[in-house]
Amino acid sequence: MKLCAIQVPYGKNLEDTERSVEFLSKELNTCDESIDLILTPEYSNGPGELTPEEALPFYIAHTEKLVEAAVNAAKRCHATVALSGC
Repeated sequence: MKLCAIQVPYGKNLEDTERSVEFLSKELNTCDESIDLILTPEYSNGPGELTPEEALPFYIAHTEKLVEAAVNAAKRCHATVALSGC
């Protein structure tokens, strides 16, 4: 079994957190059929320091795109993708 664990940079502000989610999406788009299991970090749809006012709108805005990238990776790579979100 071949495992791919994706570690994203942790965002210190809203812009960094946005870049972290984009990084994860790009990484999910690079797997190939040699991967059996893809692990993403906890809070993948908001990996950073968000204020309470920023958090829920950020999660809502980024979850669908991230789930789509995970589903596409699972299909393309014939792999299991463990996606953790808020």
